[in-house]
Amino acid sequence: MPDLQDQLAISALMQDWALARDTGDWESLRATAHAGAQMTTTWFDGGFDDF
Repeated sequence: MPDLQDQLAISALMQDWALARDTGDWESLRATAHAGAQMTTTWFDGGFDDF
């Protein structure tokens, strides 16, 4: 099981991702993913930078 610091970091990253997506802050959204990341939703499947 991850330690508390890891859990907090993951939680913060997920919150940052959702806030950036919901507000259309695409630069901040890109900062939540590593280079070459893939994104899959009900309406999109491809590279994170293309999302």
